[in-house]
Amino acid sequence: VRLGGQEEYVCRQRLVRDVAYGMLTDTQQETLHLAAGRWLASVAGAAPEETARHLYAGGDTRAAAASWAEAAEAALREGNLIGAVERFDLALAGTRDSEVRARLRLRKVGTAIRAGDDAVAAAELEELMHHGAPRDPRERADYLYWSARVSGQGPEQERAAFVLLRQAVELYEEA
Repeated sequence: VRLGGQEEYVCRQRLVRDVAYGMLTDTQQETLHLAAGRWLASVAGAAPEETARHLYAGGDTRAAAASWAEAAEAALREGNLIGAVERFDLALAGTRDSEVRARLRLRKVGTAIRAGDDAVAAAELEELMHHGAPRDPRERADYLYWSARVSGQGPEQERAAFVLLRQAVELYEEA
């Protein structure tokens, strides 16, 4: 495998790799993972999931979260909806910024709905409601739209969904 004009060396035998890795101290492992993750993050074409794994193992959860979000988007492009939801979870676990979390949750909601998992979508919408819906008008409109999509059945829910969708359209037109 070549990235950035560099060759990658891999142990042919898993046992050899595991023994060599086991000979490193925890601090050495963390330092090497962090260096590998930072290098991968700087190289065009590096797999974001691999980058995220190294950054996380190296202790840089914030940078790992950004790479997990990239990996989620890559999974979406590949049509791997369940994998994208899992990677959005990993990205959420690594960030504390409320706006970034809201954006990630919205992406996760839309992905979960497309994957047919309304329960996950509803849980994330509930989290958004309790921890602050997005401030950006378009993201707020997405929030209202997804809320309407999972609001349930019956005349009252349909009326509520219609109101939410009308608000979403208004927000899109204003933005």
